[in-house]
Amino acid sequence: MLQEPPIIISNASGIPAIKISLVDLTGANYSYSGSITTSVKKRFKSYELLADCLNYPDLTINVTTDYPSVWGDWFNKTFAEESELDGSYYDVSVTANNVEVNLYGNGAGVELYLEKTAVEVEI
Repeated sequence: MLQEPPIIISNASGIPAIKISLVDLTGANYSYSGSITTSVKKRFKSYELLADCLNYPDLTINVTTDYPSVWGDWFNKTFAEESELDGSYYDVSVTANNVEVNLYGNGAGVELYLEKTAVEVEI
């Protein structure tokens, strides 16, 4: 994994919480060749809070990818080392092209936060 995903998993006062930051890169569709280096310009376009503390009894996230073992390892490591959630709050299943993450609220629910940032990129 070259860059960790913009996903934060935490234990908000005993309640599992997940924050997903979506990044929308926009720009012209053309290629650049013939040089060893080039500059990339970026410009902030917008920010939108899509969901602020939605509470679900349980929550399932499916990631379809060509690298399911890498994503599965990342989720397992993040739960074990950063979230402070024990194994009764989650499970991670990996198949050929999919990772399924189940978060269990265990009566308190699971909090979901979603945000989206749009950035214009120019080569």
